[in-house]
Amino acid sequence: MPKISLTTHITSKNYATVTGKRLFIPLNRLYSVFYAFDNDTIRNLPFSITTNKMYTDSIEFNIPKDFIVESKSSTYKIETSYGKYQFDLVISGNKISYTRKFFIIKGIYPAMNSKKIKSFLKMFLLKMVFF
Repeated sequence: MPKISLTTHITSKNYATVTGKRLFIPLNRLYSVFYAFDNDTIRNLPFSITTNKMYTDSIEFNIPKDFIVESKSSTYKIETSYGKYQFDLVISGNKISYTRKFFIIKGIYPAMNSKKIKSFLKMFLLKMVFF
């Protein structure tokens, strides 16, 4: 499987929102993967995913010493026969590490499975946007 890696260091002011003594950091702002079916029509024919696709995204935040991290480390995972999605949030001291992986499995899928794959993609999108 072809692979591309990009590592960068970014310093940003005003990336997070400060409300009172709280700092809100959007974890998914820098990169997004979007797969969705744009309608709810009933499929009559099978559909195919022609290649396996995997996306991995990691980001690390250094929190200013004046702030205390209120969230806890967590992991979330969805696994289906069509694909997988997982994120890991690790908090250590003033560092927050967030990694997510999205994998689509190639195959020819019966039309009757289209609702299941739509459900998987909707769950993925909801977790990606509203974590």
